Amino acid sequence: MANKIQVKRGLKEDLPQLSVGEFGFCTDTDEVFIGNGEENVNIQVNKNINDETPAFTQASSRTNIVSGEKLSVLFGKIKKWFSDLKTVAFTGSYDDLTNKPVISPAVTVDSVLSATSENPVQNKAVNAAVQELENKKIIQGGSGCSVNGKSVIIACDKAGITGSSNIIAASGASYDTNDIINGTNCAVIGSGEFSITNGGFSVVLGGYNSNVDGIRAATLGGYNLKAKSYNAVCGKSNKELQASDYNAKSGDLFAVGNGTLGETSNAFRVAADGNCYAGVAFNGTGADYNEAREWSDGNADNEDRCGYMAAFEGAKIRLAQPGDNLRKVGIITGNSCITGNNFADFWHGKYKRDIYGRYETKPVHNEAEYDEDGKLIKEEFNGFTYVLSDDYDMELEDEYIPRLERSEYDLMATHGEVVVRDDGTCEENGYCIPGVDGTATHDNEEIGFYVMERVDANHVRVFVR
Repeated sequence: MANKIQVKRGLKEDLPQLSVGEFGFCTDTDEVFIGNGEENVNIQVNKNINDETPAFTQASSRTNIVSGEKLSVLFGKIKKWFSDLKTVAFTGSYDDLTNKPVISPAVTVDSVLSATSENPVQNKAVNAAVQELENKKIIQGGSGCSVNGKSVIIACDKAGITGSSNIIAASGASYDTNDIINGTNCAVIGSGEFSITNGGFSVVLGGYNSNVDGIRAATLGGYNLKAKSYNAVCGKSNKELQASDYNAKSGDLFAVGNGTLGETSNAFRVAADGNCYAGVAFNGTGADYNEAREWSDGNADNEDRCGYMAAFEGAKIRLAQPGDNLRKVGIITGNSCITGNNFADFWHGKYKRDIYGRYETKPVHNEAEYDEDGKLIKEEFNGFTYVLSDDYDMELEDEYIPRLERSEYDLMATHGEVVVRDDGTCEENGYCIPGVDGTATHDNEEIGFYVMERVDANHVRVFVR
C-alpha cells in the first residue's frame, strides 16, 4: 500500500505558526501557507482557466458586469447583450433598420423667393419679411407712416423717417410733424408730435411737441422742448440753447425748461464753459459761503479742525491767534452752502489763465458733414475751447486728488452762520474774537463775530461777515 502524505490543515483562523518548511492548508479558504521560521507565507496557486468549460445561463435583463462575479454570471450577462442586438448592428446596412423615418423624394427649391410660388418648401411668410428688409424699412402696427431708409417704425401713427438706422416706437399723434428727417442712429420712444432734424445719435424720449435739431442731443419727457447738438433738455418750454461740439467749450450742455404756453424760459442751464445759470436762486440747508484754503503746516496728521478760527498767512491759512486782524479771519466750516476755490475735478493749473484768472481760449471750427447722398448730417460749427497749460500732463489726469480729499485743505467760511469752538467765555448776543490756537473767546470791544446762541459748553453759533 502506497504511503499517503498529508499536511497540517484546518480553519484559517486556527492556523498556528508553522515550522520552517512546514505546510499548512486552510480548509475554508483553499489557501496554502509555508513556515519560514518567522511567519507563515501564503503560497499563490495559479490556475489556468483557458481550457475550462464553465456552464452558464443567459441573464434575464441587460445589466453591467461587476468585478468579483462568477464566470457563470459574467457570461450570462454578456450573452443577454449579444442576444438583444439587432441585425443592423452586425451588417451596418440601412436596409436592416426597422421603424425607418419617411424621407420625402427630392424636391427643387426655388432659386428666387416668390410670393406666388406653389413649391411646398417655399416659405411665403419668410419671403414677405425678406422683401421688407430688401426695401430697408419695417413698419409694424402703425398707420399713416412712411420710411425712406434702413429704419423701423413700430406701433405709431403718422410718423415718417428719412435716413438710416433709426427707430420710432409707440409715438406719434394726429399731427403730420412726427418725423425723423436726415437722421442717422436716432430714436423716438413714447413721444407725441416730435421731430428730429439733421440728427445723428440723438433721442426724443417721452414728452410732447419736442424737437431735436442736431447730433448727439436728447430731450427727456416734458413739453415743447428744443435741443441742438450736444444739448440735453428736460422740463417744459425751454429757452433755446446754443449748440456745442465734441472739442469745444462753447455752447450749452444741459437745461431744465420752466416756460409756459406762449413763452419760453429756463429754470437752470449749464454751459460748456463750466458756468451754471439759475432763473431765481440756489437754495440749500447749508448756511455759509466758504472757500477751499490750504493749511500752511500741511496738516500732515489730518487733524479735524472743523470749528476752529483760521487766519490768512500769505495765501495759506493757520490757526488764528489772539490779536489777529479780523479782516483775515474765518472759521473752518462743516455746513457749507456755497463753496469757492475748489478744484474738485481737475488740477488748478490745467488751463492757461490771464492775470485775473480768466481762461485763455482759442477758436474751434468744424466743417459741415454730409452723407453719401449729399444730405446734411452735421451743420458747420464755430466756437471756442480752453488752451491747455504747458505744465499740464494728461497722463497724470487720473491721479489727481480733489482738494477736499486732501488733508492740507479745509473750507474756511468768510460769511454766514457757523459753529465755532470756544473757551466757555462767549455769551449769547455778544461778540467773539480769536483766542489761543483758533478757539473763540469773549470780545469786550464788540468788534468780533456776533454770537447768535450757545450750542453746548464748548461751542457757540456765530455770524461771520
